[in-house]
Amino acid sequence: MIASMDDDDRTKMKKIDLIQQATTRLRRKQLEEQLSDMMTGLTNIQTQSKYLYGQLSGAMATTQQLTDYDLEQQHEQMDLLENQAKLHQAILQQWFPFMSSSTMDCDIPMDINDDSSIVSNSNSNNESDLSVDQLASANLPIWIANAM
Repeated sequence: MIASMDDDDRTKMKKIDLIQQATTRLRRKQLEEQLSDMMTGLTNIQTQSKYLYGQLSGAMATTQQLTDYDLEQQHEQMDLLENQAKLHQAILQQWFPFMSSSTMDCDIPMDINDDSSIVSNSNSNNESDLSVDQLASANLPIWIANAM
């Protein structure tokens, strides 16, 4: 009788041990998947932030070269660059909503209905829904694109 209890106890212990091992493997697998998803997300953010950084660098270089052009071209380009800066700011606030808005504030006057605006009318009231793709579609005039 005692021998059968020991066998039953060992069988129960083996079952419990197997269940614990399976549970541990499952938890580890789920954690690996979560970490992998997070790494993929960060890679995506890194790619987008490199693109945005390039856009900002180009805008800065263009701004520094504006004096090479006549006043009308300078004003036209500044209108475009100001609107582009607003788009960049909105994207940064989407990515980092926890950052204080004063850290990223850009007090640039912007007329959404201005003909030189790079914001389409369908998106003009929804700056928080902007994407990097919208920035990519914001073409600069040929004369300024060639200068960059």
